[in-house]
Amino acid sequence: MARSGRDADDDAVRDLSDTELVHRLQVGDEQALVELYRRFAGLVYSVAFRVVHDHALAEEVMQDAFLNCWNRADSYRPAAGNVAPWLARIARNRAIDVTRGKQHQARLREQAPLVPLRSMSAGDHSDAIAVGSTLSEAVAELPDNQRTVIELAYFGGLSQSEIATQLNQPLGTVKSRTRTAMEHLRNRLHSTFRAPSSGVAEYE
Repeated sequence: MARSGRDADDDAVRDLSDTELVHRLQVGDEQALVELYRRFAGLVYSVAFRVVHDHALAEEVMQDAFLNCWNRADSYRPAAGNVAPWLARIARNRAIDVTRGKQHQARLREQAPLVPLRSMSAGDHSDAIAVGSTLSEAVAELPDNQRTVIELAYFGGLSQSEIATQLNQPLGTVKSRTRTAMEHLRNRLHSTFRAPSSGVAEYE
């Protein structure tokens, strides 16, 4: 029995790599978006839920994230990493935007107990910015496979088991890449920041 053209197109899209799907998005291929949704809806929802802590809101963020993926497909750069962390960043940024909304903030204030906040000095803030900048540079230096697991853990908040499932990789492989990547990050921080006898971090 002859297969319809639509079925043949679906099969062709499913054979594409993640990067090839994004390239198809960039030329307006809606089937590529459908396939990305099929592959990554679970990841995007998980990222959203870890930020908003609300199932209905996470669903809304997920839909917005894929719409942003469609509208901003040209922002994807293969050299910068795999598709999964790129989608995770889009979802996390959208989820953060949602949590900053007035309605969501009001809901959180109603639900959350009053907790005294520790004041942060200007020095603490400066140190945090310096550490964050160094970490960003160190992550960018990682091989692609190590950078992917770190970004999924950070941006996606995924456990190693969830990362292994998402990437279709053995758990042992994910653990090994994570250990190697974390060792590089620790060494990078250690080489940039030194702790002199006064106990205050010193920059090289």
